[in-house]
Amino acid sequence: METATITVKQTISHYGFFGNDHNYGEHDPEYRQWVKKTHLIDWDDYECGCLMSDSEMLEDFCTENNKSFEFIFCEEADGFYKVDKK
Repeated sequence: METATITVKQTISHYGFFGNDHNYGEHDPEYRQWVKKTHLIDWDDYECGCLMSDSEMLEDFCTENNKSFEFIFCEEADGFYKVDKK
């Protein structure tokens, strides 16, 4: 058996596109507050990637706050789509 990595184009419904987690935080005050409370860093001092990867930060935020949405990273667009949790 061999393995291969493939790219599959898919049409999705989404609530917005964000280039990184900081970009999302500029849109969502709850995310900014979560970063400050959870990681003890002021939003003005926060830079994406300074604590964990953007994907890890967004995933932790959604999990810890029991969000009905999640983020899917798109390599081609180099950013995240906010989508309903499956």
